[in-house]
Amino acid sequence: MVHLGRVLHAGGGDCEALAARGLLQAANAISSLGFSVAGVLIILWARSAPGVERSYRIGFGSLMVATGIGSFVYHGSAAESGQFLHDFTFLATIWTLAMISFGRVRGMPWTLTWGSVAGGSAVLALLLVAAPSITNLLTAGLVVALIASDIVLARSGHLARGWRVAAIVLMSAAIVAYFVGRTGGPLCEPGSLLQPHAIWHLLAAGALAAYFVATSAVRAVDRAAS
Repeated sequence: MVHLGRVLHAGGGDCEALAARGLLQAANAISSLGFSVAGVLIILWARSAPGVERSYRIGFGSLMVATGIGSFVYHGSAAESGQFLHDFTFLATIWTLAMISFGRVRGMPWTLTWGSVAGGSAVLALLLVAAPSITNLLTAGLVVALIASDIVLARSGHLARGWRVAAIVLMSAAIVAYFVGRTGGPLCEPGSLLQPHAIWHLLAAGALAAYFVATSAVRAVDRAAS
Protein backbone atom coordinates (compact mmCIF):
# COMPACT_ATOMS: atom_id res chain seq x y z
CA MET A 1 0.00 0.00 0.00
CA VAL A 2 1.27 3.46 -0.93
CA HIS A 3 1.66 5.99 1.86
CA LEU A 4 -0.78 8.86 1.34
CA GLY A 5 1.92 11.47 1.89
CA ARG A 6 3.69 10.42 -1.28
CA VAL A 7 0.80 11.75 -3.35
CA LEU A 8 2.00 15.27 -2.63
CA HIS A 9 5.07 14.68 -4.78
CA ALA A 10 3.71 12.35 -7.45
CA GLY A 11 0.99 14.08 -9.42
CA GLY A 12 -1.86 13.53 -6.99
CA GLY A 13 -4.28 15.46 -9.21
CA ASP A 14 -3.25 13.76 -12.46
CA CYS A 15 -5.51 10.71 -12.12
CA GLU A 16 -3.07 7.80 -12.47
CA ALA A 17 -3.05 5.46 -9.49
CA LEU A 18 0.17 5.25 -7.49
CA ALA A 19 2.10 2.00 -7.71
CA ALA A 20 3.51 0.38 -4.59
CA ARG A 21 6.83 -0.32 -6.33
CA GLY A 22 8.89 1.18 -9.10
CA LEU A 23 7.69 4.36 -10.74
CA LEU A 24 4.76 5.77 -8.79
CA GLN A 25 2.93 6.86 -11.94
CA ALA A 26 4.56 4.89 -14.74
CA ALA A 27 2.55 6.23 -17.71
CA ASN A 28 2.81 9.84 -16.61
CA ALA A 29 6.51 9.52 -15.74
CA ILE A 30 7.63 7.79 -18.94
CA SER A 31 5.59 10.08 -21.18
CA SER A 32 7.28 13.06 -19.52
CA LEU A 33 10.44 12.10 -21.34
CA GLY A 34 8.74 13.22 -24.55
CA PHE A 35 9.90 16.72 -23.60
CA SER A 36 13.47 15.43 -23.28
CA VAL A 37 13.35 13.64 -26.63
CA ALA A 38 12.11 16.82 -28.33
CA GLY A 39 14.84 18.78 -26.57
CA VAL A 40 17.57 16.42 -27.74
CA LEU A 41 16.33 16.72 -31.34
CA ILE A 42 16.45 20.52 -31.10
CA ILE A 43 19.99 20.39 -29.68
CA LEU A 44 21.07 18.15 -32.56
CA TRP A 45 19.39 20.57 -34.97
CA ALA A 46 21.61 23.33 -33.55
CA ARG A 47 24.59 21.92 -35.43
CA SER A 48 23.27 23.42 -38.67
CA ALA A 49 22.75 26.93 -37.24
CA PRO A 50 25.09 29.96 -36.99
CA GLY A 51 26.32 31.27 -33.63
CA VAL A 52 23.40 33.20 -32.15
CA GLU A 53 20.72 30.87 -33.45
CA ARG A 54 22.79 27.93 -32.26
CA SER A 55 22.71 29.36 -28.73
CA TYR A 56 18.90 29.68 -28.91
CA ARG A 57 18.52 26.08 -30.08
CA ILE A 58 20.91 24.63 -27.52
CA GLY A 59 19.45 26.74 -24.70
CA PHE A 60 15.82 26.00 -25.49
CA GLY A 61 16.56 22.34 -26.23
CA SER A 62 18.35 21.98 -22.90
CA LEU A 63 15.36 23.43 -21.07
CA MET A 64 13.08 20.95 -22.83
CA VAL A 65 15.35 18.13 -21.68
CA ALA A 66 15.22 19.51 -18.13
CA THR A 67 11.43 19.78 -18.30
CA GLY A 68 11.19 16.09 -19.16
CA ILE A 69 13.50 15.13 -16.32
CA GLY A 70 11.69 17.36 -13.83
CA SER A 71 8.32 15.90 -14.78
CA PHE A 72 9.74 12.37 -14.66
CA VAL A 73 10.97 12.94 -11.10
CA TYR A 74 7.63 14.46 -10.08
CA HIS A 75 5.50 11.61 -11.43
CA GLY A 76 7.93 8.81 -10.81
CA SER A 77 9.20 9.32 -7.29
CA ALA A 78 8.38 10.65 -3.86
CA ALA A 79 11.24 13.18 -3.91
CA GLU A 80 10.17 16.37 -2.18
CA SER A 81 11.99 18.36 -4.86
CA GLY A 82 9.76 16.82 -7.52
CA GLN A 83 7.07 19.47 -7.61
CA PHE A 84 9.55 22.34 -7.78
CA LEU A 85 11.53 20.66 -10.58
CA HIS A 86 8.32 19.90 -12.46
CA ASP A 87 6.90 23.41 -12.17
CA PHE A 88 10.09 25.44 -12.55
CA THR A 89 11.48 23.69 -15.63
CA PHE A 90 8.15 23.94 -17.48
CA LEU A 91 7.66 27.61 -16.58
CA ALA A 92 11.25 28.47 -17.48
CA THR A 93 10.80 26.81 -20.86
CA ILE A 94 7.70 28.86 -21.68
CA TRP A 95 9.41 32.02 -20.39
CA THR A 96 12.44 31.36 -22.61
CA LEU A 97 10.29 30.80 -25.68
CA ALA A 98 8.39 34.03 -24.99
CA MET A 99 11.58 36.02 -24.42
CA ILE A 100 13.22 34.75 -27.60
CA SER A 101 10.11 35.87 -29.50
CA PHE A 102 9.89 39.17 -27.60
CA GLY A 103 13.58 39.80 -28.24
CA ARG A 104 12.92 39.45 -31.96
CA VAL A 105 9.96 41.86 -31.75
CA ARG A 106 11.99 44.49 -29.88
CA GLY A 107 15.23 43.96 -31.76
CA MET A 108 17.05 43.09 -28.54
CA PRO A 109 20.72 41.96 -28.63
CA TRP A 110 21.02 38.24 -27.95
CA THR A 111 22.98 38.95 -24.77
CA LEU A 112 20.09 41.00 -23.39
CA THR A 113 17.63 38.30 -24.40
CA TRP A 114 19.55 35.63 -22.49
CA GLY A 115 20.02 37.99 -19.58
CA SER A 116 16.26 38.47 -19.43
CA VAL A 117 15.77 34.71 -19.60
CA ALA A 118 18.15 34.18 -16.66
CA GLY A 119 16.70 37.02 -14.58
CA GLY A 120 13.11 36.00 -15.20
CA SER A 121 13.87 32.37 -14.43
CA ALA A 122 15.45 33.39 -11.12
CA VAL A 123 12.30 35.33 -10.23
CA LEU A 124 10.14 32.33 -11.13
CA ALA A 125 12.24 30.09 -8.90
CA LEU A 126 11.90 32.48 -5.96
CA LEU A 127 8.14 32.77 -6.45
CA LEU A 128 7.73 28.99 -6.57
CA VAL A 129 9.76 28.53 -3.41
CA ALA A 130 7.73 31.20 -1.61
CA ALA A 131 4.31 30.17 -2.93
CA PRO A 132 4.20 26.80 -4.77
CA SER A 133 0.43 27.08 -5.21
CA ILE A 134 0.72 29.93 -7.73
CA THR A 135 2.05 27.70 -10.52
CA ASN A 136 -1.20 27.84 -12.51
CA LEU A 137 -1.34 31.62 -12.22
CA LEU A 138 2.25 31.96 -13.41
CA THR A 139 1.58 29.56 -16.28
CA ALA A 140 -1.43 31.59 -17.39
CA GLY A 141 0.58 34.81 -17.31
CA LEU A 142 3.42 33.34 -19.35
CA VAL A 143 1.03 31.86 -21.90
CA VAL A 144 -0.60 35.28 -22.35
CA ALA A 145 2.86 36.80 -22.89
CA LEU A 146 3.69 34.11 -25.44
CA ILE A 147 0.42 34.64 -27.31
CA ALA A 148 1.02 38.41 -27.37
CA SER A 149 4.49 37.96 -28.87
CA ASP A 150 3.10 35.47 -31.38
CA ILE A 151 0.51 37.97 -32.61
CA VAL A 152 3.22 40.54 -33.27
CA LEU A 153 5.51 37.99 -34.91
CA ALA A 154 2.69 36.76 -37.15
CA ARG A 155 2.36 40.27 -38.58
CA SER A 156 5.91 40.05 -39.90
CA GLY A 157 4.74 37.37 -42.32
CA HIS A 158 7.83 35.24 -41.71
CA LEU A 159 6.57 32.67 -39.23
CA ALA A 160 6.65 29.17 -40.70
CA ARG A 161 2.91 28.77 -41.13
CA GLY A 162 2.77 24.98 -41.21
CA TRP A 163 4.78 24.61 -38.01
CA ARG A 164 2.75 27.36 -36.32
CA VAL A 165 -0.53 25.67 -37.21
CA ALA A 166 0.84 22.34 -35.99
CA ALA A 167 1.82 23.97 -32.68
CA ILE A 168 -1.64 25.48 -32.21
CA VAL A 169 -3.43 22.22 -33.02
CA LEU A 170 -1.16 20.16 -30.78
CA MET A 171 -1.42 22.54 -27.85
CA SER A 172 -5.21 22.79 -28.18
CA ALA A 173 -5.47 19.01 -28.07
CA ALA A 174 -3.01 18.92 -25.15
CA ILE A 175 -5.11 21.32 -23.11
CA VAL A 176 -8.22 19.21 -23.70
CA ALA A 177 -6.34 16.06 -22.64
CA TYR A 178 -5.08 17.84 -19.54
CA PHE A 179 -8.50 18.87 -18.27
CA VAL A 180 -10.47 15.73 -19.15
CA GLY A 181 -7.77 13.59 -17.56
CA ARG A 182 -7.57 15.33 -14.20
CA THR A 183 -8.53 13.35 -11.12
CA GLY A 184 -12.33 13.13 -11.17
CA GLY A 185 -12.44 14.19 -14.82
CA PRO A 186 -14.63 12.47 -17.42
CA LEU A 187 -11.78 10.37 -18.87
CA CYS A 188 -9.96 9.66 -15.63
CA GLU A 189 -9.32 5.92 -15.19
CA PRO A 190 -6.71 5.61 -12.43
CA GLY A 191 -5.80 1.99 -13.23
CA SER A 192 -5.54 2.38 -17.00
CA LEU A 193 -2.23 2.33 -18.87
CA LEU A 194 -3.64 4.94 -21.27
CA GLN A 195 -3.58 8.14 -19.25
CA PRO A 196 -4.86 11.46 -20.70
CA HIS A 197 -2.20 13.26 -18.67
CA ALA A 198 0.47 11.20 -20.41
CA ILE A 199 -1.05 12.25 -23.73
CA TRP A 200 -0.89 15.86 -22.50
CA HIS A 201 2.85 15.45 -21.99
CA LEU A 202 3.45 14.17 -25.51
CA LEU A 203 1.20 16.72 -27.21
CA ALA A 204 2.58 19.66 -25.19
CA ALA A 205 6.15 18.63 -25.96
CA GLY A 206 5.32 18.47 -29.65
CA ALA A 207 3.56 21.83 -29.53
CA LEU A 208 6.45 23.68 -27.86
CA ALA A 209 9.00 22.13 -30.22
CA ALA A 210 6.86 22.92 -33.28
CA TYR A 211 6.42 26.53 -32.23
CA PHE A 212 10.14 26.95 -31.66
CA VAL A 213 10.75 25.69 -35.20
CA ALA A 214 8.07 28.07 -36.50
CA THR A 215 9.79 31.09 -34.96
CA SER A 216 13.19 30.06 -36.34
CA ALA A 217 12.01 31.31 -39.73
CA VAL A 218 11.73 34.82 -38.30
CA ARG A 219 15.21 34.59 -36.81
CA ALA A 220 16.52 33.45 -40.19
CA VAL A 221 15.16 36.66 -41.73
CA ASP A 222 17.00 38.64 -39.05
CA ARG A 223 20.26 36.91 -39.92
CA ALA A 224 19.82 37.59 -43.61
CA ALA A 225 19.16 41.26 -42.93
CA SER A 226 22.14 41.69 -40.58
